[in-house]
Amino acid sequence: MEEDKKIINNIRFCDIDISEDEMHYSSFIDNALLEAEIERAEINDKFQEFAERMSFVTPDCDKLDYALAACSGTLCGILDIFCVGLDPNASIIGKKVDEWTRTMVERFAKKQNCSSLFELEEKYKIPYDQTHLKGYSLTPSNHHFKSLAHNPTFLGLFFSILNQFHNQSTFVIDGEFITIVNEDNKVYLKGNNFVAKLFCGFINWLNHLMSDVSGSSDSKGRGMGVPSPLLCFSNNVITLKTKLGAQASKFDTAVNNLSVKLFTKGYDVRFNTTKRIPVLINEILTRFMYSLKRLFSYFSSSTGEDFSLPKFLKAITPFGNPSIQRMLLVSNGAFCTVNIFDSIIEGVIRGGTPGFVFVFLMRLNVPGLKRFAFSLFGEIIQANERRLLRADYDYWAIRKEIIEDYISVLNRLKNDYGNEFIKSFIGDLQREEIVTEFEKAKTDFEVSSTRLVCAIDNFQNAFSTIDAMPFNQLKKNNKIKMYRINWERTNDAIKRKELHNDSIVYSIDQLITIINRSVINPSQVNTYMLTGISGLIVSSVRLVSLLTPYLARAIVSKKHEKQKKRIKQLSSAIEEKYYKKYKVALFDLHGRIGSIENNELKILSCTEEIKNFGTDYSLMTDDQKKRIDEANELVSSSIRLIVNPIASLKVDYTEKDYDLFILFNSSSRNINMYKECKNFIISYANCFFGLKMHDDDWKLLWEIIKNNPNAICDMGLKNAYVPVPYKLIDGVRIAIKQKNDLLEWMPVLLSAT
Repeated sequence: MEEDKKIINNIRFCDIDISEDEMHYSSFIDNALLEAEIERAEINDKFQEFAERMSFVTPDCDKLDYALAACSGTLCGILDIFCVGLDPNASIIGKKVDEWTRTMVERFAKKQNCSSLFELEEKYKIPYDQTHLKGYSLTPSNHHFKSLAHNPTFLGLFFSILNQFHNQSTFVIDGEFITIVNEDNKVYLKGNNFVAKLFCGFINWLNHLMSDVSGSSDSKGRGMGVPSPLLCFSNNVITLKTKLGAQASKFDTAVNNLSVKLFTKGYDVRFNTTKRIPVLINEILTRFMYSLKRLFSYFSSSTGEDFSLPKFLKAITPFGNPSIQRMLLVSNGAFCTVNIFDSIIEGVIRGGTPGFVFVFLMRLNVPGLKRFAFSLFGEIIQANERRLLRADYDYWAIRKEIIEDYISVLNRLKNDYGNEFIKSFIGDLQREEIVTEFEKAKTDFEVSSTRLVCAIDNFQNAFSTIDAMPFNQLKKNNKIKMYRINWERTNDAIKRKELHNDSIVYSIDQLITIINRSVINPSQVNTYMLTGISGLIVSSVRLVSLLTPYLARAIVSKKHEKQKKRIKQLSSAIEEKYYKKYKVALFDLHGRIGSIENNELKILSCTEEIKNFGTDYSLMTDDQKKRIDEANELVSSSIRLIVNPIASLKVDYTEKDYDLFILFNSSSRNINMYKECKNFIISYANCFFGLKMHDDDWKLLWEIIKNNPNAICDMGLKNAYVPVPYKLIDGVRIAIKQKNDLLEWMPVLLSAT
């Protein structure tokens, strides 16, 4: 079902619905279970539909079914060997068929008011019943085969009616098509019009075949009956080739002569019917075994209380289901295998090298081969139908398995954790999603800012062509020129890598200073700004993710419920802190992007207007001057959209804060360690700033990370400080406390001054 779409459009996991464009979260497990149960009912209906359709084309056979079918085919093959045999005159079943055929023909003659077969032949006289033809090998034993009108085929019917209308005879003798016109033997077709005569000709052909099917009236013994339609195929080929102007090939003639030889040895409709009897017995026996086995299976697997007549009849009916078709394929295959091996052995023993083909064909059971081919064709059709249904069946089977596993997981989560755990888990995913949205918004901001700078550049070029500009306007224009110069310088600095994107060392204040000093190219330095800002946040979030396994390990090892709860609270508080920062920043970015795109269109419009004002400012109208002033203000406000920092992304603990911390603690015994662990202190201070941390919390944090250097590998600690001493963690606590004190006393100091 591409692929590998590529198999399912909607995936549900842990109360989340993930579609192509967005994610939705439910609030409680019970709601998710209710929705899942509804979805499971729909999926089960679809699955049952395709399962039922698959059952119509998929056999349900076990080893016993195949064994019974193979035994049936083998037994009937042995029956064919001993009771049908090679010689029609010596065949046990063949003699019974001959007697039954003669009896049926005599009854038919009596119904036609004929006392004998001779009278029946005379009543339905035809002009093509010659038994001898001078110069040709036409004899009483082969004239039923060589006379086209005696062939029980559509071509035989055509030539019978044609011969009756024209009083002629048509033969195929030694590969040659021959037509003879009769002069002395007159046959009159009854009927007053063409249609009546045509119907009369059909009746004559049919009833004359009935008189010949058990041999001619003057034949001795078994007699020559009507040829089998399959043997008549060579006559049809030669006739059609002759009528189309082609000459019969040597192969056609050889096949025709072989068919004549088979017919003269007794291979007529009666012997063909004799060969059908083992095939019919095999069919009946296989279907009987199918019903008998399922009869025992049904009563052994059910009780009298749940007995249902419709289900019982459906279970034992040996028709219209793929299982019986598969068993018939096996039984007919076994029958044909036995018959072909026997035919080969008979051909080698009795026929030798020259007569092998003749004996082989006399012994070969053609009706059995046709029945096997029919079963094989039906199996191929079923296999193709199964192939077409398999993709849909597998699709719904997979969806059924997924929804069952999903419901099982929800029930387990409900029993083990409850709704609060799931709500917390969903909150984690929502936070991850908003970070992804922020990255996308950042890219959109870069693209829109680049277009805005291009629009400002075009405006400046148009503005610079105006002469006699007032001082205040020139000042604004010169400021824009300075922006361009600083932008180019900053671009070069970035290319030379003089500005480093160190997400831990560079503070937000440094980035803002760089931006305010140089109105930089948004396509590069704004990327630097946003990457640097988000890098500071991501570094702290990464710190939390690195600590997570150690937090979990500490929970397991301590087994103190109070500590476990506190660690969870701290982890959630850190994640929530940065989640809020991203959320506010995302809102700010979306607002700026909209304003930037709007201002870009306005600046482009103003640029086109200014170009039409002329180049002399003194000659412009008041409205035009006012329009230029508005355009300058628009450009200035647009630049602020690019330059002004995103307040929510400002880091909590900067390098300035760290410098003050070093200054205040210059007399501390740990000052050297504080200086050497600068990155560690800034990162952890950013991570835990704003959280309500108690002394026990700092000790708990220290116990978790002190012997886990992998958790602090990004902090640049020297080997001398691994494991982490508690005084370093205490230094982080002191740094945060000192900044909080400064923030608390700063308003008081400012008001006093």
